[in-house]
Amino acid sequence: MSGEGEAGEAAAERAGAARLALPLGLTRLFPWLPEALAPMRVVALENPFAAADAAAGWGRKPSWRWARRLAALRGLPCWTLEDGFFRSVGLGKRGAPAWSLVLDRTGIYFDGRAASDVEALIAARPGPDMLARGARLRDLIVRSRLSKYNHVPDRPLALEAPAGARRIVVLDQVAGDQSLPGAGADEAAFVAMARAADEARGTGAAVFLKTHPDVEAGLARGMLGAADLPRVPSGAHPHALLDEVDEVWTASSQLGFEALIRGKAARCFAAPFYAGWGLTQDSPATAEAAAILARRPRRDVALDALIDAAVARYPLYFDVARRRPVVAEEGLERLASARDAALA
Repeated sequence: MSGEGEAGEAAAERAGAARLALPLGLTRLFPWLPEALAPMRVVALENPFAAADAAAGWGRKPSWRWARRLAALRGLPCWTLEDGFFRSVGLGKRGAPAWSLVLDRTGIYFDGRAASDVEALIAARPGPDMLARGARLRDLIVRSRLSKYNHVPDRPLALEAPAGARRIVVLDQVAGDQSLPGAGADEAAFVAMARAADEARGTGAAVFLKTHPDVEAGLARGMLGAADLPRVPSGAHPHALLDEVDEVWTASSQLGFEALIRGKAARCFAAPFYAGWGLTQDSPATAEAAAILARRPRRDVALDALIDAAVARYPLYFDVARRRPVVAEEGLERLASARDAALA
């Protein structure tokens, strides 16, 4: 079977619907969505005569709230669309097209307060073939040095630290980002992380602060702007940063997930989708984050099982250049090629 055929079958199986109703405003904003969601047929949610099996909107944004309202009136389930974890060459806020997206029937990965498809996939016991696929994808991501946005040159990074010192990077995040309340994070999580960073420095660790790309680009405000820590240079490539550190500390950033893929320690002060499975050091700073972690049913998930669930089976991949769905392996390889061409 071709990669396109496999991708189409995977999309149809995951979605469980032949017709998906999307708000007109969403398809105007993302005109590639009908192609990316093939073989499902996309119809206009506002058209009462268009038969649909489910509706969907984006994240927890106005399009999702509108979709949820109209879906309820039409007696349809409402699902959630969102960016995949290895998204694009360039920032979404700058209009870069997405090479991966998710269509979650149950919830959404950034909101651990309720069940989601990715949580169910992670909790399931994987077979040997799934573990092997996760290992292959881990190798592909590490070898290709892929990250979420892939928009900065991959140049060596040198962080000044005493020889032999434990190196920790603390990740700032965008104020108001949906992943923060969804992971049970608020200002208390960042206060706790800053306090723990001071304690680590007191024991001789070298601690650095990484600013979010949207904050660096002037598109958003960060949560740790006033933290008195040495800053990771602006525009640092995520893998170049991971080359230099031993531990990544975060509330809910995806870079914590990428650290796990690289074999680095990840300490979480809230409850992102990849925490609570036995792979992270969990230091929930709020009662809500602790409750999310306590609800997760397993503490013995293998790293390659997590990667198979979250990279291979949860997202849908779309070849932006060839305008067709593809399987994870082809999607990531094509994303790496597009990145190399863009940064050449």
